[in-house]
Amino acid sequence: MIESRDSNENIKTQYDSLLTPILKLLVERNGESANKLQLQQYIESLFKSADIEIQNIGWKPIQNLKQFKLVLYTVEIRLQGNTGDLIKVLSSLEGNETYIQVEGFNFSFRGQSDKELGSANGLLTLAFYSNDEADVSVYPAVNQKLAGS
Repeated sequence: MIESRDSNENIKTQYDSLLTPILKLLVERNGESANKLQLQQYIESLFKSADIEIQNIGWKPIQNLKQFKLVLYTVEIRLQGNTGDLIKVLSSLEGNETYIQVEGFNFSFRGQSDKELGSANGLLTLAFYSNDEADVSVYPAVNQKLAGS
């Protein structure tokens, strides 16, 4: 009986250690409105710190990806700023621990020369993924770890 319990503990520990890095790629599940607010605040602060002006943010309806037990959040950002600063923002999006997919972009560039990159304006579409609302109870130990418990 004790061996069985120890074996189960080892399996659970291995499971948690494998799943934790994967779940860190996902946005924490807090419900649609809370997630959108949290993501929008993150986006606004990131672009503001890089001196990129956000002209408009528009959320597309969420998509439930049942086959993967995920929820997809997609946001379109109309922006304007220095091309060098925009490159820094895109680079920091790629380096983020939470997976942020650049789903699409359409930029216009002006004022380039042999000494500067000029300015850019356009549309950037980002995608974020979260656990499916109904499936989150499958991972209670991992969610506790991610929450710092």
